Amino acid sequence: MDDETSDPLPDYWLSYIYKTLVGISVLSVSVDDPEGLVRMYSHCTNVKRSNYTAGSITVYGMNLGDTFKTISFPQYGGDVTLHVYVLQPQESLKSQAVTLNGRYLKLNEDFTLPNVLIPVIRTGNVTFPPQSFGFIVLPNSKAEACQTAK
Repeated sequence: MDDETSDPLPDYWLSYIYKTLVGISVLSVSVDDPEGLVRMYSHCTNVKRSNYTAGSITVYGMNLGDTFKTISFPQYGGDVTLHVYVLQPQESLKSQAVTLNGRYLKLNEDFTLPNVLIPVIRTGNVTFPPQSFGFIVLPNSKAEACQTAK
């Protein structure tokens, strides 16, 4: 927590979104990034803490590079629906403030959490900005491994 404003710091927001979206079942993911600057992971979506249904997949990771990187899902076709949540430091990687999909995150005036899980909806692929961390939910993937709610 920030000592002056009592606002949560970036690691809090990252943990909060992770706990809400990422379930316990781990899935295989591969990334074609010879530079090794894109790190991606995949789990079944946490259906108990989120509003997503069984069968949904959450892919999350970071772009450590200085250029935009495109993440695609060829196994689902070009019109796959993607719910995107991208966290970016407001100024630099050492910033004490973070944005989610371009919106600055802070507590409400009554010290409650704002509704942060408002996705940007895309189809086909997602472009991750430089030095960002993001979550991509495939709500209609109907992944067999994720059909049992956990």
